[in-house]
Amino acid sequence: YPASTTKILTALIAAEFGHLDDVVTVGDEVNMLAWDGSKAGLVQNEKITLRNLVYGLMLNSGNDAANTIAVHIARSVSGQTLSTQEALEYFGEMMNKRAKEAGALDSHFVNPHGYHDPDHYTTAYDLAMIGRAAMENDFFRKVVSTTSMDTTYWLTGQPRYWRSKNKLLLKNDQEYYE
Repeated sequence: YPASTTKILTALIAAEFGHLDDVVTVGDEVNMLAWDGSKAGLVQNEKITLRNLVYGLMLNSGNDAANTIAVHIARSVSGQTLSTQEALEYFGEMMNKRAKEAGALDSHFVNPHGYHDPDHYTTAYDLAMIGRAAMENDFFRKVVSTTSMDTTYWLTGQPRYWRSKNKLLLKNDQEYYE
């Protein structure tokens, strides 16, 4: 199962199909997550740019950001007033199409965050193809090379801190890779 590596494809689709400066209102999709999944700390009715959602997706491995991105992109691309569930399913179709365009041969995606589902799977080869396609995108490269981001909640103005857990990027970690 691809788990959070799924978020590479979600971020790529957001970068390719979205307008990064769009202000997105977080909806009920943030309540459709498993209790033990990783989150970026989004709250329903919060307003946040798509750009910051992608940072929350990749730095904090935010399943809430994944769902919010998926719903926003699906509604925008489809031009339809989709329910949350319909939007998530539409985004899954977008993921499968984009994965194939990247060269994936044996993958099937059903959610934007990678939380376990028996119908959500990929291969190492397919992840390499998706990763290669993502690394061709300037914004994606910038996001995945970022180690931290300090921002604020739009509703309250309170600080929010996102920190990468990628040990390859953390200079004080023994896994750091220059």
